[in-house]
Amino acid sequence: MLKTNQIRLVFACTVLLTLFGLTACSQQPAPQVIYLTFDDGPDPKFTPSLLDVLEKHGVKATLFVTGENAEKHPEIVRSAFEAGHTIGNHSYQHGRASDMSFEEIAQSYERTDKIIRSITGQQEILFRAPYLDISPDNRSYLCKVGSNSVDIDMMGWDWETQDPLEIIDNILHKQATNAPETELNPVVLLHDSGQGEFGTRQGTVDATDMFIPMMLAKGFVFADEPPAHKWQLSEKDCSGVK
Repeated sequence: MLKTNQIRLVFACTVLLTLFGLTACSQQPAPQVIYLTFDDGPDPKFTPSLLDVLEKHGVKATLFVTGENAEKHPEIVRSAFEAGHTIGNHSYQHGRASDMSFEEIAQSYERTDKIIRSITGQQEILFRAPYLDISPDNRSYLCKVGSNSVDIDMMGWDWETQDPLEIIDNILHKQATNAPETELNPVVLLHDSGQGEFGTRQGTVDATDMFIPMMLAKGFVFADEPPAHKWQLSEKDCSGVK
């Protein structure tokens, strides 16, 4: 996790350089921050393996869990939280918002928040919409309750392949849906559950184990809790929503 003092130093150096042209910080350029996020868990087999990999490398991540899976495996959610990872809300049953009513969306998201709080005690809970689907009712609900959906910049497309090298290549070279071509401090999307036709997420776990040292060697710093500018909805999107 990027330490608070490191964040303050990076911010202070940026302000000094921008406002006054001072270069005292230029000898130590601000590191690029990268945010690992994992959707759809917890999975009783692959999430613990993923947590072992993250602990091995000393890296924290954000795990967007479904309420249904969290209810089934609260001990895994608790273990992840106690290890210092951030637990986020990914709806109750991974329903696509476009297929749900306002009331169904509210019930799904609020139920999952309650489940996460009962396990971890977290009060502020990040949210990511399944399929990154922001329907009109979804936007209306999120705006009304003052919430938002964490966006992505890179993804492993690990629902299409479980080859670790292909997953890494996708992260680095295959543009995420709706993401800008170049993005500083990227948010990476991977999955620790929802195996689909593959029946496994071992490829994602192995890719994570290779990807972390690769990016550390390039000077990146890993952090959890993606910052506020990594939202799907802007203030403009919520203007006029009552």
